[in-house]
Amino acid sequence: MTVMTIGEALKETRKNLGLSQTEMAYPILTKSYYSKIERGIHEINASDLIKILEMHDVDISKFLVKCGLRIIELIKNIGESS
Repeated sequence: MTVMTIGEALKETRKNLGLSQTEMAYPILTKSYYSKIERGIHEINASDLIKILEMHDVDISKFLVKCGLRIIELIKNIGESS
């Protein structure tokens, strides 16, 4: 499996769900900011990523595997951003 950036994985997930960028991100992020995440211009914090994935019933563990991350790394990231 090819490891993707979080932005690439979000874009793939969004397209698989048949959603626009606005539908994927709202009300967590603006469409503009979300678009920049997909394109690798901005990063997304762990908390917002989890909210977006949960909002669309996306399995967080499977999503993170696409990005070469594990849940423990995400939890560590959340702790550091608090």
